[in-house]
Amino acid sequence: MIDLDAITTCLRRHLGPDTQSHPLNEEAGDLVNSFIQRLTQAERSLLPRKKRRALDQMAVVLQRYSRRAAETGDVERFELCDEIRRLAQPRSTDDRSVDYRALADCWLTLITPLWVQRLRETRKRRPVRIGDLTRELQKAENEITTRELRTVFDGAALYVAPLDRRIVSTIVGVP
Repeated sequence: MIDLDAITTCLRRHLGPDTQSHPLNEEAGDLVNSFIQRLTQAERSLLPRKKRRALDQMAVVLQRYSRRAAETGDVERFELCDEIRRLAQPRSTDDRSVDYRALADCWLTLITPLWVQRLRETRKRRPVRIGDLTRELQKAENEITTRELRTVFDGAALYVAPLDRRIVSTIVGVP
């Protein structure tokens, strides 16, 4: 949650008049650090299902593209696919971490034309899902070009400050 007014209003309703405020001590600091660490580890899993599936698909498809590029000696394509694929793997540095939402949005932008095409072609009653496109995207005739990959991913803001730098306020209840 990011709406501090809504949070404080809700807390005031639930906390009684006998609730006391205490200064931040070592126990509370350790608890906050523990929560931030757990949140950082779970950050990707907190994305909407569609974006998580898009990232999973992206890793599979780009792995195939990397292999194909290695086989054909296309060094530029191999390095680009490998670099993008590695972005989806959880890791952060001290100064930045990957914005998984933006990364998934880039992939969704790339697969939307094929998705729309399949939706128009399909006569089934069930919708075309992201997973239904994985095999299609791996076929040579549907392969996303190096130029398209570069255009979408190079122009995107794929990095954000690490989670511990994005949190500006916490309210912690210590037993």
